[in-house]
Amino acid sequence: LWKKVKGKLSAGRVQSAVLRMTDDNRSFFDVHHEAYIPLENVVIVADANDASKIQKPILDRFEVIEIPAYTEAEKAFIFRNYTFPKALKAKNVKRSEVSVTKEAVARIAGCSQEPGIREQKKIADRIVGNYLLHYAWRKSTVHYTPEMVEPFLPKQDVRRTTFASQPGSIRSVILVGGMARSVDVQC
Repeated sequence: LWKKVKGKLSAGRVQSAVLRMTDDNRSFFDVHHEAYIPLENVVIVADANDASKIQKPILDRFEVIEIPAYTEAEKAFIFRNYTFPKALKAKNVKRSEVSVTKEAVARIAGCSQEPGIREQKKIADRIVGNYLLHYAWRKSTVHYTPEMVEPFLPKQDVRRTTFASQPGSIRSVILVGGMARSVDVQC
């Protein structure tokens, strides 16, 4: 169904095809394969990261199930029991050689800016890489603390709010890493 048009995916064409398939038709003509595809015993399942980009007629034909993002506790559990051990195994490092403290795992789980765990995979890989680069030759166990994992965490979004208190001056409040900082500028 996906077709590239001038280097871009044509979402409109895909949605048109899905719309035709979800009509109460018994078959669908695929123009790319030039064949009819029977849809009599077919259940169409789709997923999307952003349902707002899907046309309303298509959404009306589907049962929409929204799955909430992981909680911080769930992310911590996943990191401790799956993501970090998988990163260790991929680099052939024993779990007895490297550990991440509970506080560091909580910091990792709390810093993510996305609902999934992609960032956690990157962080786990960075921790293992750091161990191999700096500590593996010592042949001793390394316990990563929150301070040690901080450089591997994604940079926090910077949000700004600006207030003009008088002509020629600007006061801004900048939120960096959860801390507000006030900045005054005279023009």
